[in-house]
Amino acid sequence: MGTAAKLGNAHLAFWLLAIALFYLPQAAAVIYLNRLMPLEGGIYQWATAGLGRFAGFLGHPRFRTPVNSIAIVGALTLAFTLAGQIGVGVQEAFQLIENVAGILYGFTYLGLFAIPLVAAKRLGERPPWWLRLASLSGLAVSLLYCVLSILPIIEVASWQLFAAKIVITLLVIQVAGIGLYAWGRRGGR
Repeated sequence: MGTAAKLGNAHLAFWLLAIALFYLPQAAAVIYLNRLMPLEGGIYQWATAGLGRFAGFLGHPRFRTPVNSIAIVGALTLAFTLAGQIGVGVQEAFQLIENVAGILYGFTYLGLFAIPLVAAKRLGERPPWWLRLASLSGLAVSLLYCVLSILPIIEVASWQLFAAKIVITLLVIQVAGIGLYAWGRRGGR
């Protein structure tokens, strides 16, 4: 935000768009879901109730804290911090890690915005039209962010190799998460 503020009025339109298309829809979805399900655990509880156990499995079964997601992110951050620096400069390694982390956050927002759109039957209440529209906007912005984050914003030797590293890293993380979910379902906790 400091960089944007330093550039002056040039970023004003982009910030207004971000507020209208992402931040306000995010606030609307969170307020609606919190009113509908005032549960401790926020998105982990909402994802489980709205999208099923698979979507909410990252939470601790009793305390509903994100213990599994913290463990996965911690281990994979260490692994990919070390692996990401093989054959690349420091700036590219940082950008790889930053983009992967941002896309993983984007996946969380995709889930948040999907709940009011696809889970009305499970929740027992159809969200109002304005919330569905706001959620659709937030979903579209989150998806656009995830797609565009695959491409580098810095000078790299090959944008295709950069994108491949991002996609492979995301696939490994998703496979690890699915494996953890399957292990937990079999009683491995």
